[in-house]
Amino acid sequence: MHIRRAAGTLAACALLAVACLSSPVWAGPQPTDDPTAAEPVEPAKPVPLSVSVDYTLTTDYIFRGINFSEYAGEGREDLNHQLGIGVEYDAAALGAFGASVWFEWFAGQEALTPGQSDNLQEVDYAAYWSYAVEPIATTVELGYIAYHFPRLSGDAECTHEWYASLSFDDSSWFGVDAPVLNPTVTFYDDVDDFRGSCFEISVSHDFALGDSPATAETPVLLTSCGQSPGPAMVRLFLNRMGMDFQLMEQATAQDLVDAQNGGTPFKSIIILTGASLKGMGAAGTSMREELIRTQALIEEARSQGMTIIGAHVEGMSRRAQGAAEGDNSDEQSIDAVMPFSDVMVIRADGNEDRRFSIISETEGVPLILFEKNMEMGDAFASVFGG
Repeated sequence: MHIRRAAGTLAACALLAVACLSSPVWAGPQPTDDPTAAEPVEPAKPVPLSVSVDYTLTTDYIFRGINFSEYAGEGREDLNHQLGIGVEYDAAALGAFGASVWFEWFAGQEALTPGQSDNLQEVDYAAYWSYAVEPIATTVELGYIAYHFPRLSGDAECTHEWYASLSFDDSSWFGVDAPVLNPTVTFYDDVDDFRGSCFEISVSHDFALGDSPATAETPVLLTSCGQSPGPAMVRLFLNRMGMDFQLMEQATAQDLVDAQNGGTPFKSIIILTGASLKGMGAAGTSMREELIRTQALIEEARSQGMTIIGAHVEGMSRRAQGAAEGDNSDEQSIDAVMPFSDVMVIRADGNEDRRFSIISETEGVPLILFEKNMEMGDAFASVFGG
């Protein structure tokens, strides 16, 4: 999305709100112990529309080498407030279509253009189309920008330009999962006041602030301890994230060995806890066999240096659901996985009794909680540096 940026001697950027409607509000499949129940089906996708609001506070607004917030005798810097609002529609195979509006408000505007009380210095309007060319890891973007300067008059009040840009995902160059330098080349052509063209070449890199609970890598093995519907729920979100993973609900240590010997070892493993007696019956296994299989699986994953992610995504309803009073198979699956994990991803209502918080505190396992199923994807993305 094209939102104009400013450079300054001091800048503080705050993302006020991002609402991604492309992730539907989905309550997920309800826990069931019916072995004949159909596998969860991903719900129909609503309008794939995203809306963003971006606020930036700077001491200087410098654009293409020109300081738009400097005047003689300024002394102490007057602040620039910049607000960008954007909307984008994901047209799938046709790419993405978007538009944005950007406002610049300068506290010292009266000194630059005396005689007016309005400090609104500039308003920009942009429209664009972008398309990801996946075979070459490149995103193409074509757009149009109208620059409006309400404090000026005549021909200087507005100018227009179109642009074309190429952005490269250089992760494959460095053999990592996320872009490193994000190289971008953009051509701008002013078709109004200035009648000029320019190229802009940029690189950037995002740095995470604070400690990350785990730095997991792909490919990922997704499996279960207890044969509950949890893995099917997580699979939907991993698919949406475009993650390289394989679902094997009864994965064994030998599966990890075979993958390693075949030259395609798994880098991480997600083990969903939560026991379903009927699910285990349909799979031809028992809780005892599940615990033995899981113990061997974790030992082999550890020996291969894999990141182990323990997850419980079905809430307290799964933990309280037993075939008979006093059944603790779900708790057994938790004890078999969580203390030996590198990080835990838990739906918050399943932690009402602080079951997972206590494991985190006593075993030193980082704990990531999410409130609603629609937040599950973000929770797992944070484990993988997203």
